[in-house]
Amino acid sequence: MNNLPNYAAPYPDELAYSWVSHQAEVNGLPLTSFYTAYLGVGYKRASSIHLDVREEFTRLYKRLYDPEEMDKLYLKTSTFPYESISMTTGQQTHYINNVFRPADGLNRPTRALINEIKICPDCIKEDHRKYGRAYIHRSHNLSDVHACCMHHRPLSVYKGKKMHEMDFDMNDYEELKTGIPLKDECAYADYSHVLLTSGMSTDAPHVGTAIKRRMGDLGYDPNAMSPILPDVHKWEHKALWDAHNCEPCVKSKYRKMRNVSMSELQPLLMFLWPNPDSFVSAANKHEAVIRQYTCLDCGKAYCATPQSQRDGWGCPYCKRTVSETERFRQIVQQAGNGEYDLLTDFEAANKKVKMRHQPCGRIIETTPELFLFRGVRCSCRKQDPTYWYTKLDFQYPDFHLRDYKGYYDEAMIHHDGCGQDFLCRYRNFRQSPYCRKCGRRPSTGQAAE
Repeated sequence: MNNLPNYAAPYPDELAYSWVSHQAEVNGLPLTSFYTAYLGVGYKRASSIHLDVREEFTRLYKRLYDPEEMDKLYLKTSTFPYESISMTTGQQTHYINNVFRPADGLNRPTRALINEIKICPDCIKEDHRKYGRAYIHRSHNLSDVHACCMHHRPLSVYKGKKMHEMDFDMNDYEELKTGIPLKDECAYADYSHVLLTSGMSTDAPHVGTAIKRRMGDLGYDPNAMSPILPDVHKWEHKALWDAHNCEPCVKSKYRKMRNVSMSELQPLLMFLWPNPDSFVSAANKHEAVIRQYTCLDCGKAYCATPQSQRDGWGCPYCKRTVSETERFRQIVQQAGNGEYDLLTDFEAANKKVKMRHQPCGRIIETTPELFLFRGVRCSCRKQDPTYWYTKLDFQYPDFHLRDYKGYYDEAMIHHDGCGQDFLCRYRNFRQSPYCRKCGRRPSTGQAAE
């Protein structure tokens, strides 16, 4: 495998899709020839490369001579740091597997982060003056961002033939018209840019905990979202709330923070934390979403999420020789803490398999995707006190269950912070976690994964 003869570092805020095109340009190759030679993409499939460059990124990285660390390069050229804020750890793992592991039956494509290319005409001119060439910006291609955070003008979306975005022929671009006041679109773009570049690591359940805590601090009931609506209707950016259809989400999605998009989530964040830096401080998990690991067996470096490491996905190079059924069996053993026996062979990630849950003997039927990325397990574990002991200790390390009778019954909970025990219905504590003796909430950075 030959290294890339010439390497161009990404420009500030450059999107990976643009950066890949830049490599073709500095190496004097047409884009289709470059894809075939260095990304392993067949000539006829060149136009099928993802706009949110996934496995192609890993293939190109292997051809670079002495590049910076893989995880850092990916995070600085991807919109993932922003979009991952509303994902669960399972969804984050699924997407990162798409980038850093070969596609196969266990690693099916998940939802794309980018479906169209957007640019700012003023940024194109400015980049030409500064760098001698224009490029596509990450901050312009975040979910539902329609204005430039630098020039506060509407973005233009590409309508031409794929793979010609970098020609920057303005006849192929059309200015976005959303019906939302420009001042609101600019406020949304500014907030998005701060989140993208903040370096924060978080996930949807962690954000949900931060939202409830913030609502309590502002005097709202943290267990009911509807009380904020009268104040939202007086909010200066209410047009965003209406345009992003946030009200139905308030009533259905925010409580469990499942399947919430950044488009639906960000207006609520802007309302609760007008200063985005305050949200970053409140919701940052202080654990990297992506890390670079070195395999002890083959010595190769690869990137993965901490959850995929805990679940036993292992090194993508060493696992290539292992069958999908065996790999799935190994992951089931590790992710399921040795409690599940696979009874049927793996066929596809969306085809159901049968497993026996050893502690209760029950046979469950679920798809591998639900088991691997949605945390679906045997229903008996929610009736098992040891499950709740482990779950509470994992989520809030300074709170410990002393006695548990049932989810809706009173539990004895110990708080390390003040050294006292207190009685509280377990369900009530889960919905509003704080010490009933001293009033303190879980330490900063502690929330569900």
